[in-house]
Amino acid sequence: MVWRAGQRSIPFRRGERVSMILKTIESSGELPSLSRNDRRAALRQIATVGRAWLGWREGQEFLVKPAFVLDISMGGCLMAAQVEPPLHRTVLIRLDGPLLPVWFEARVMEVRGGKAAIRAVRLIFADSCPYELFMAVAYGQANREASSRQPPLPGFHGNGWS
Repeated sequence: MVWRAGQRSIPFRRGERVSMILKTIESSGELPSLSRNDRRAALRQIATVGRAWLGWREGQEFLVKPAFVLDISMGGCLMAAQVEPPLHRTVLIRLDGPLLPVWFEARVMEVRGGKAAIRAVRLIFADSCPYELFMAVAYGQANREASSRQPPLPGFHGNGWS
């Protein structure tokens, strides 16, 4: 399956590393020009580690679905997922595997679907992207302390978040 977004062509197969074709620094050796309409406050980094989990509360259940981080910035990230998380709600994301087994909070800003079963999910972080998550996704690096700590998950007691 191939997911296309703008100038990107991303093979999205289970167990395969994401390879991207970009008309930017890698191919031309030049810096990309930024348009005045570009809404981003931070530059995006292409994910080197992308297999992840996306989770959210629905009723009294906590749903966890597989996803893939396509790119990340200090403000948010773009993920590919087969499910559509609820818009404008808080979700939790976590990398798959032992590199950084910690859940991080983000908010769903946009979900785009096409003819394929894959959805593009745009997330933003409350303040900025946690440093540990950025380094793990963009560069495949995490320190032991960050990898071993897990903040408590938000509790849910029938009537709402606690």
